[in-house]
Amino acid sequence: MNRLDRKFCFGLALFASAFPAFAQTHTRGAKMTVDTADQACVQLHDNNKWTSSITDLDGVGTNYTLSTFVANGHLTLAAPTISSSDHPHATGYGNGFKWDSTDETTGSWSPQGFTIGSVNGDEMGFASWNWSGASPSHGTRLSIVDVADLSNVVYRDIQMVLPTGPGTYEAIAEHAGGIAAFTGGRYLYVTEGSGFHVFDLNNIRKVNTTACTASDGTPIFGKNSAGDYCAGGYEFMVPQVAEYSVPSTTESGTAISATCNPKFSWGGYDWRRATNYLLSGEYCGAAADGSACNGDSSFLNGRMYMWPVASTGELAVDTAGYVSPFRVYYMNESDVQGIASDNNLDSDGVSYPTDTYYLASTYENGFIYRVGENVATESWSYDAGTAPYHPEGMYATSTPNMWVLTEGGGGSSDPAGEGRSVFYLHQGDIR
Repeated sequence: MNRLDRKFCFGLALFASAFPAFAQTHTRGAKMTVDTADQACVQLHDNNKWTSSITDLDGVGTNYTLSTFVANGHLTLAAPTISSSDHPHATGYGNGFKWDSTDETTGSWSPQGFTIGSVNGDEMGFASWNWSGASPSHGTRLSIVDVADLSNVVYRDIQMVLPTGPGTYEAIAEHAGGIAAFTGGRYLYVTEGSGFHVFDLNNIRKVNTTACTASDGTPIFGKNSAGDYCAGGYEFMVPQVAEYSVPSTTESGTAISATCNPKFSWGGYDWRRATNYLLSGEYCGAAADGSACNGDSSFLNGRMYMWPVASTGELAVDTAGYVSPFRVYYMNESDVQGIASDNNLDSDGVSYPTDTYYLASTYENGFIYRVGENVATESWSYDAGTAPYHPEGMYATSTPNMWVLTEGGGGSSDPAGEGRSVFYLHQGDIR
C-alpha cells in the first residue's frame, strides 16, 4: 500500500469513527450502494506461510506443476457435453457440460465455486466441492477441468489439504463457496468463514490410493499404517500455502467489531481495472437456515468486497501484511452465491463498465442479476425459464462469455431441470 493509499484509508477510518454508520434501508432490486463505513473498519492479514507450507511437504509424494499434471494425462474423467435438447433454460445459453455419472448425482459432494485459469494458453476450469455426506467429513475437493474443447471435456477430482508440519497434513473441511485463480492458475483462492485459503497448483502431489480409509470409515490424510502417504483415497492433492483472515484489530489497533467483520461466503475475480481485484461476498438467506446477516430480517444487506491483488498473484498487502478493501457495496439482493464482472464493452467499444456485476442467487429456485452502482437492476429467473436452477459459482471471460456452475438438486441428471451443469452464457444477451 503506498503512502497516498494509507492516508486515504486513515481518513476513512477517522470519518467512520466520527460519524457512526446510519441504519441502511435495503430494497430488493435497488441499485448497489457504496458502504464507506465497512470499507474503513476492516482489513485482511497474511499469515505469511507461503514458504513453510511447501517445505512441510518435502518428500511427500510426486510433485507436479499444473502444466505437467495436465500434460501427463491425469485428467481422466469424461464430462459429457450438454445436448441441444436438455440444456439449462437460460437466456444467452451457449454451450456446456455435465459431470461424469457419479459426480452428477452424488449426494455426498456438492459443487460450489467455479473459475477459469489457463495452461499453456488453453482455458482450464476449476470447481470446488464441499462434503455434504454423512460424518466423518471427507474434506474439500477441487475439479480441474480442460474446457478448451467442449466436445471433449476431461477433468480430475483432487483433494485440498492443509500442511500442519514436516510430512504431515490434514483435510480441509470448508464450504468452499467461491474460488478465483490468479497468475494464470497457479494460485487458487478459496473462500472460507473468515477470509481466504490460497492453494498452489504448481505443487500438486501424487500420493497412495490404497489402505487410505480407517476401519471406522474415516479417510486417512497423511501416512497410513504402512507408511504410505494418503489423501483420503484420492490419487492427487493440492496444498494450502497461505491464508488471509480478518484479525481482531486493524493495523492501527482499532478493534474490528462483529458487525464490521464480513462473512466470506463466495468469491470472484474482476480484472477490468488497472489493478486486479479478488472479490468476496456474503450469503444472507432465509432465517430458517440461520444465514441472516447482522440480524437484518430483509436478508438484503449482504456486502461485496473488492480486495486489490499484486502482480505476483498475492493480495497487495503492506509491509506488515495488511490489506484494506478498495470498495465495499451493499448488493440489495438475498441468497447470493456467486459473482462475475460485467465484461460487455461500453458504447465506446474500448472501456468496461467497471461498476457493474452479475450475481448468482438461489432465491426462489434461482436468479441471475445484473447489478451496479449506476444502473437499474435486471433479473433472470429459473421460474421464468430464463436462468438455471440454483446457480452458484460464475466467471466472465473477455469474449464476453459468462461461465455458470449449478449446484443441482441432488439425484437429478437433467441440466434442463435440477441437474448439475457447467455452461457459459453470452453476456451480450443478458444486458
